[in-house]
Amino acid sequence: MTANKKSYSIPFILWIIAGTVIPLASIAYYGFTSREGGFTFANIAAMFRGDHMQALGLSLSLALISTAICLVLAFPMAMILRESKYGKQGFLIAGRRQQFQSHIHSLPFKSIRFPNNLLWHK
Repeated sequence: MTANKKSYSIPFILWIIAGTVIPLASIAYYGFTSREGGFTFANIAAMFRGDHMQALGLSLSLALISTAICLVLAFPMAMILRESKYGKQGFLIAGRRQQFQSHIHSLPFKSIRFPNNLLWHK
């Protein structure tokens, strides 16, 4: 690969660092640090207490339910789109019908907001 093509990966690498590495490092830092700034396992042990485990269980059950709903909706939609003339042409064709199908195609990615909104309004 030439140097010019490698430079195209720089924004992706920066995005991964900013969106994954920095938040994970921050979580690890605050997870193993006490309020005074010293090293501690107390924060990690607190995750396994009743109220935190209940919140974790609710989050995992909502994630499982929303994943199941997405799978039930996505596979039939994929089969329908595959057999249609639009599935053979692809989604990058201008027009309202294609834009609607493109939106339907992206719904599973947007469904993560549903459990998040349920938790915030509780």
